[in-house]
Amino acid sequence: MKRVMSLTLALIMCFSLFSGGAVFAHGREGFKDIRDDYWAKDVIEELVMRKVITGFPDNTFRPRDHITKEQLAVILVKALNLSLEVNVGTFVDVPEWYWASTFIEAAKDYLTAYKTSEGLVFRPREKVVREDIVVAIVKASKLDLTGEEILDEYEDGDLVSKNLRPYVATAVENKLIQGYEIEGKKFLKPLDLVTRAEVAKMIINLGNETGIEIGEKVVVGDEDLGEEDPAEYSDEINLSANMTNRSMVLNWDPVSVEGFRGYKVVISKSNEDPTYPGDGYYEFITDNSETEVEVPFGAIYHNGDFRVFGPGKYYVRIVVLRKDGFKKLHSNVVRVEVLGDLIPAKDFNLNAAVENGELKLKWDEASADGFNGYKIVMSKTNPNPTYPDDGYHSYITDRSTTSASVWLGEEYNGEDFDVVEPGGYFVRIVVLRDGMPKLHSNVKFVLINSPPVTPYPETITLEATVQGDKLHLDWTPISSQNFKYYKIVMSKSDSDPTYPENGYQTYITDASQTEHDVFIGDSYKNGDFDKVGHGKYYVRITAVRSGGLPKVNSNVVEVEM
Repeated sequence: MKRVMSLTLALIMCFSLFSGGAVFAHGREGFKDIRDDYWAKDVIEELVMRKVITGFPDNTFRPRDHITKEQLAVILVKALNLSLEVNVGTFVDVPEWYWASTFIEAAKDYLTAYKTSEGLVFRPREKVVREDIVVAIVKASKLDLTGEEILDEYEDGDLVSKNLRPYVATAVENKLIQGYEIEGKKFLKPLDLVTRAEVAKMIINLGNETGIEIGEKVVVGDEDLGEEDPAEYSDEINLSANMTNRSMVLNWDPVSVEGFRGYKVVISKSNEDPTYPGDGYYEFITDNSETEVEVPFGAIYHNGDFRVFGPGKYYVRIVVLRKDGFKKLHSNVVRVEVLGDLIPAKDFNLNAAVENGELKLKWDEASADGFNGYKIVMSKTNPNPTYPDDGYHSYITDRSTTSASVWLGEEYNGEDFDVVEPGGYFVRIVVLRDGMPKLHSNVKFVLINSPPVTPYPETITLEATVQGDKLHLDWTPISSQNFKYYKIVMSKSDSDPTYPENGYQTYITDASQTEHDVFIGDSYKNGDFDKVGHGKYYVRITAVRSGGLPKVNSNVVEVEM
């Protein structure tokens, strides 16, 4: 596979800054892991103040942590104020429901991807390397690409990915990046991983080199466009909404006006006067004669106050976008309500709730004769699912068991899906009976979302005590979900040790085991020492998790053995 640049240029004006859901944890006293003399302190605090990057809830910045490509996309969107008015679909491994999909799509012209027979692959959780950052800087600087000859001056110039060589060469020619000199030889280190502190410095340099003020609104390809005129409202656009048992159908009057660009279908759960772009959109229709759209339960919504269309109250409006120089037009606002119980309870009652990717079901115990078992039945398309027509998730033969969980990624034995993925589902419980008619619960429509992706959703508190020739470690556990192992990380010289950079003493695969003893003479792997001896050590616990979830680091404890 060859690394290539995404080719499509999104010529979209950015009208508002999307703040996202990251934690802004920087207090006036500064980050506790950033010393006053730290080389990147000023640029970090500048970007945090502008909310381009953020700290963590424990008031740390973790400057040595490496960043992923999806995190870089978020940073670029905020740093360059790129518009999130995008249609997702460029990358085959970034589905529409993915938490960072709109950020990745908005920043794609500054990012790198991989060309495969299936299409462009982004690899959102892949760690960012120096050549990735260089591409972003050169693209944002809008420099003409130069020849590649200058790369021959560097010992590792041939390590630059083939399709990225013109960008790295251009950055070197224009002194946007500096190499390294080691024993009289020059190196670029294009495949070295990039830390949070380095990204902060590069973003500030980007603003200095391009003249772009971080936080200034940028139109890709034209930074001098003015602001759009305020929108006006039109009594000529009449919108109506009708509910079916599986969707909302919208109809409105066609518009024939000068400068017509398209209709935006705008929906909000909280704003009684929704507009675009402030409240996002469901669909963009460019044919002025197309004046009907169906919004099915489970549909994905872009950049609004909700993500998936389902039970609840909504305010709906059509916004007509027009070319530069013409004002937008707005329809009336229609208020609709989507009920959670789509089919009333026939024989017994079912309740459902979703939390962090888990569907929790609870129902009334079946007291009828001939009980054989409960079937958990689900469908993406049938609002009145039953068994065996719509398959089943699980079969429970204990009459007294009246609750169950359905997790994302679990298999389903049915026709319209085989794996539980994020989206909307019709759910019911069916009671099977020997030689007697089945019993049915009510039907619930539920939205199973991906668990929120946050850099460090959990914390570990470490305590360490020296007892003669033994160091006793005791820490708080984390959730066993996606847990792989704890790493005992130590360093003699690094006051902020991390895994794998500083190696490890041992690893523990039981999430509930939260104590460990380290003895004088114990071996150490891949660190700045080989065996534990007398002296000062910095100690930390790192929890490594699967499924693309980031590591969780404890506090650092300084000990003297």
